[in-house]
Amino acid sequence: MPQRDHHTGSIEPTQVDLTLDEQWQRLVQERLPANLEEQARVLGAFERVRHVERASDLLRGLLSYVLNQASLKELSLWSGLAGISNALLSSQDWHQRVRKSAPWLIWLFSELLAAPACQRSWRAKRVLLVDATHVSCLGRKGQTWRWHCAYDLLAGQLAWVQVPDKYVGESLGLVPAQAGDILIADGAYSRAKGLLKIADAHAQSLVRYSPAHRPLYARQAPQADREHQLPIADWLRSLVPGLYQRYASVVCTGRSLVVRLIVQVLPEEQAEDLRRQKQRQARDKGRELSAEALFFAGFLMLLTTLPEAHWSAQQVLDLYRCRWQVEVLFKRIKQVLSMHQLRCRSCQTAQAMIAALLVAWLLIEEDIEGLRRQISDAEPSQCPLSSWRLARLAFRSLQKITEGDWNPRQIWALGPALRPWLQEHRQRPLQEQQRRLQLRTKLGIDPDLVVLFSCSSA
Repeated sequence: MPQRDHHTGSIEPTQVDLTLDEQWQRLVQERLPANLEEQARVLGAFERVRHVERASDLLRGLLSYVLNQASLKELSLWSGLAGISNALLSSQDWHQRVRKSAPWLIWLFSELLAAPACQRSWRAKRVLLVDATHVSCLGRKGQTWRWHCAYDLLAGQLAWVQVPDKYVGESLGLVPAQAGDILIADGAYSRAKGLLKIADAHAQSLVRYSPAHRPLYARQAPQADREHQLPIADWLRSLVPGLYQRYASVVCTGRSLVVRLIVQVLPEEQAEDLRRQKQRQARDKGRELSAEALFFAGFLMLLTTLPEAHWSAQQVLDLYRCRWQVEVLFKRIKQVLSMHQLRCRSCQTAQAMIAALLVAWLLIEEDIEGLRRQISDAEPSQCPLSSWRLARLAFRSLQKITEGDWNPRQIWALGPALRPWLQEHRQRPLQEQQRRLQLRTKLGIDPDLVVLFSCSSA
């Protein structure tokens, strides 16, 4: 299995002379797992050799399908022209191959994502920004898929991704945390069960807190009852603008965890702006905020298990403000890969397409780092390089390699095999064809001239 701690992408000058097919073969050999073909058979993506001879060719077809936003008919024609298949496969055939490839693509993504732990001179091994994003499917009642990820802030790479079914919600308990990790997440992850699981892994957590999600209890509370519950609202009303902290505990299934509650009390004008923003967001979703929720919306409240001896309240606040970078990452992935809406309607197809797009992103991400190092080493500059432009450049490179090239002779060589692909089954083209046949019979002239009477055949 190739490691991701060094770049092995196709950026050497000697590769300019390689054809696109040779560049694809080099990518398969150097950057993909050695047991790619074996796992394709084990996981059911490549059951038998039928027109597509290798699993790597199947992967190339899947990547070309999602990167070029092609239809299944276009994928069928492309596979014949590019030599991926030795015959023009039907759209239904390719659709079945896409559906069966989901477990294999998820395995491949996990293998590409696996990397040795980096040795860093930091208090923590990794700083993980945890969040989830949504991808919708076609159709008036199209489903929405959520994929979860953890972004390594220090390494600048994805550290963990999961593509479960649509019923799996956001939770810190999903993340395979390691000892010493710091996990940062928004308020959706402030559940006590997830915080306890992260503590069990000897990792630290930092999440945004809302009293509506989970009550807090006194630090040494013998049990979770109203008598020992902290009156957060009364405490907040007594504070003036500034930064405050106090110790508390979260309780779940008879277990408790000591946490620090850090609160930033904003000036009244800024607090009102936040409340108005929350009201707009609630109205857009067809909801109405309660008076209590509207009051809490004017404060920034954080829960953390980071030790006060190493992390002051201000440092914790500054660390949480780095969380926006995972939102930028989602935006970059969706815009570069055109991932806002999937062209599918079934669950299996959606899962396979998301996994294929994430495989493509890991390949692009590796190219980005290699290009960044090569450009920076050539001529150091104080201005940072644009991650967006590097991503677009790496995307176009991968898109071109997977797409390959062909010439008009290859199209002519397919000959009659193109007929099923070019035939129109829509109502209007069929009516036009019938009209031309009627004119051909009625006029009894050269069939090539009948096209002059059809205004829609140009």
